[in-house]
Amino acid sequence: MSYIRLPRSRVLRCLRHSYLFAFALMACQDPAEHAAWSSKYLSIFGDTDTEQLCEGSLTQLDRFVEQAFDFLGENVPTDFNVKVRITNDLPCSSALGNACFRVKDRTIYMESLRLGDEVRPLSTLRHEIVHAVAYAAWGSSTPFFQEGLAEALADRGVNPVNVTPSPVVGSFNLAS
Repeated sequence: MSYIRLPRSRVLRCLRHSYLFAFALMACQDPAEHAAWSSKYLSIFGDTDTEQLCEGSLTQLDRFVEQAFDFLGENVPTDFNVKVRITNDLPCSSALGNACFRVKDRTIYMESLRLGDEVRPLSTLRHEIVHAVAYAAWGSSTPFFQEGLAEALADRGVNPVNVTPSPVVGSFNLAS
């Protein structure tokens, strides 16, 4: 078997070009994406110049996740982590509003963290978190059940002891 012997300078030049090409490829790759805020169960990606979170919000949201799993009778999976992407380009149908949980990539998409109202800040995020929790606990379900569960838990909380029932008497006219 015979080998082709290249002059040493040509071998070094080829190696140098190979390294330069590899470095150029690495320079073109996107840098690793880092969450603007992260907690035990959430990784929130967004612009910190336009989006704000109050101190203690992440702790409260983590507690909310734990309470939602507890309400459903399930333990929080050890690998449970939901990505939250703040973007104007929602991959969901516009009929779904300005936020959604997409099962395919287990990500919540929102136009802003400020969705909701002054009385219940982050209520839209909590609503979408319930979808993620219910999917992780029980898998897919009917939209009617999913939306009812998300509405009930996000707005009133998940601890039934703290829920004050609304009076029903007088709300319906049952007279014929």
